[in-house]
Amino acid sequence: VKDPIDVEAWYDHIKTDTFDTKWFELTLQESQAIIAAYNIYRYSEMREKLVKQEKAKSGEGSTNNNNNSNNSTTLNENNFNKEEQEQFDKIKSSLQSIADKIDKVMQDDFKTKYAFVRLSTRSAKDIALKSRLETTKSLYHSELSDLKLEYPTTPLVDRQIMALIRSTIKCLCVTSGQDAVSDLCHSERIYQDLSSRILNTSSQSDYSIQVIVRNWNISLAPELEFRGFVYQ
Repeated sequence: VKDPIDVEAWYDHIKTDTFDTKWFELTLQESQAIIAAYNIYRYSEMREKLVKQEKAKSGEGSTNNNNNSNNSTTLNENNFNKEEQEQFDKIKSSLQSIADKIDKVMQDDFKTKYAFVRLSTRSAKDIALKSRLETTKSLYHSELSDLKLEYPTTPLVDRQIMALIRSTIKCLCVTSGQDAVSDLCHSERIYQDLSSRILNTSSQSDYSIQVIVRNWNISLAPELEFRGFVYQ
């Protein structure tokens, strides 16, 4: 039974009035690979914070041991045993499979360079202020400059809000399957949704969730989005 909030449950009802959208099944193994990748990223972030805290406590300068700092806070495949290497290779293979399928949709169905990728449930929009923070900052300042010319009489605070909305939406535009998979793997929202879907599925054969690929509309004005609820 489809969850009524999933994209594939409602898309056909409004497809003539919304963006072109395609989807494909995300297998249980692929879902677990995204969860594993997210845990690896979180582990690396936590290690980096701990290393910085230890350096601060010991009084080490920020310039000390710069050449080794990155190696100490990321997973090194050379340190894996045989079993760990096999698991890591499976994760990489699953993630590449997802990326290839997204590329195929973009190239064959949309014939476009730009797309918005999400799951049936939610998008990875939390990455705008996390893994894509620098991109968001750059887009924000660019949008703020454009808005000053576009709406010169609009109060600054309103232009700032519009710039923030535009930049956090535009940073979700991807140009390849690899970019999309990276976003999915860094998103806590995606991690939560996949974990919840797995935990609430009684058997592997009943597991179902889709990767949604939507054609990106470059003329979209995100600040003009209005939300409502349909009742009866």
